[in-house]
Amino acid sequence: NIQVYIRARPFSEREEKSRPIVKIDEGTVSLLDHRNDYQVRSKFKYTHAFDSIDPASEQFAGQKAVYDRIGKQMLDNVFEG
Repeated sequence: NIQVYIRARPFSEREEKSRPIVKIDEGTVSLLDHRNDYQVRSKFKYTHAFDSIDPASEQFAGQKAVYDRIGKQMLDNVFEG
């Protein structure tokens, strides 16, 4: 059973004034077209997608949230071989 997770990283200092071109909703990542009023251009499905772009966002996923969701399980699997 293959699981795929993705995380949108926080903006760098240089990017902070930019508008995100991704929209994350659970396991769906939508790419937005900045040349077309940020309309959805493409969608991709993952096991889960973490939004770490804006710390003020309700959906914000910090390191602990990522670890709680996949880190412990991954470590347990590694130790089991």
